[in-house]
Amino acid sequence: MKFLYTGAFRFPNQDAAAKRVLNVSKALPDNIEVDFAGWEENYKEDSVYSYQGNKCFSQAEFLSQPNMLLRLLSFLFKGWKTLKWLKTRERYDGIIVYNPPFIFALTLLVYCKIKNIKLILDSTEWYESAHLIGGRYGIAAIENYLRMKCVYPLFTNIIVISAFLEKYFKEKGVKNIVRVLPLSENFEMQSTPDLSVIKLVYIGNLGKKDKLDSIFSFVINHNRAIELDIAGVDEKDFFIIYPHLLLHKGKHNNLIRFHGRIGSDKVKQLYLQATFSVFFREEKRYALAGFPTKFIESVCFSVPVITNPVGDIVNFSNGVAILIEPEDLDDKLTLEMNKLLKEKKLSHFQNVFEQSFSINSAKSALSLFISKVFE
Repeated sequence: MKFLYTGAFRFPNQDAAAKRVLNVSKALPDNIEVDFAGWEENYKEDSVYSYQGNKCFSQAEFLSQPNMLLRLLSFLFKGWKTLKWLKTRERYDGIIVYNPPFIFALTLLVYCKIKNIKLILDSTEWYESAHLIGGRYGIAAIENYLRMKCVYPLFTNIIVISAFLEKYFKEKGVKNIVRVLPLSENFEMQSTPDLSVIKLVYIGNLGKKDKLDSIFSFVINHNRAIELDIAGVDEKDFFIIYPHLLLHKGKHNNLIRFHGRIGSDKVKQLYLQATFSVFFREEKRYALAGFPTKFIESVCFSVPVITNPVGDIVNFSNGVAILIEPEDLDDKLTLEMNKLLKEKKLSHFQNVFEQSFSINSAKSALSLFISKVFE
């Protein structure tokens, strides 16, 4: 059988979504061959290329537009190029579409119905309206509402990333749903870190999703040797996000290091040097609907995580994470860190990885899911 994986990702490795779809494709039954039509601009200056044995077709849906009107039209009709291209292609047995916009999702439902193509939705997020451009009453928020409330429940086969989304779509009457967490191919044993200094690391897109002001203050005010590496945001932008921390500027030079945006090699280096990774999220819909890839990255490098108990993380924390509320850091965190480090076993991390986040861990469930798609 031949499948197409398309939607809002930049293949092959330009964002976390691309990693998601590639690893889900590897967990599909062996008799399924997968092509990718990512929405990146041309990869290596070519719109058609091969990656790990898969045929790939860049759709350039994310091309920036020169003025406001074109940006608005591009936002509303994102996916239109992909639909035009799809009509020129050979017929696929199935299409998996990743977080499609409202109009594209609706049109694809009609197209696949006419062409008798099996259509699968891969849903991994549900934005907070207030986090979107224009706020809760802007066009982006309206589009977000329409896709989640009106169009996505029309899909009969859905891959989800969280129990929250699984429950939501079940309540909407969707029968064939499978939960697939973020997956990874590799697990790397960390060598025993130097515990004379506790090294914390945050790697991500700081701002509306992740909160880091509490851990910043904890490090600044703590009398033990604790250091914090922050990657994904530079110092200037950090203090724009957290202006109330400006009073500490200058005090943190020996304790907190800002790395800005970094490549995958540097990410790996920071994880392998870390004692703990850290991030906090609010208990809101966006956090409940998704699953943070940084949790899996940390587990894959056998680095324990410090975070708060929001969403599905609570099911995978035993022996690999400290679950603590940001307001409790001063009273409890040092004790919890010492306790976990004394009890830390690499086998805990490997077991969590193999049972929940490896490619093999998803194969059985996806095989059953696909068999139901073709019933």
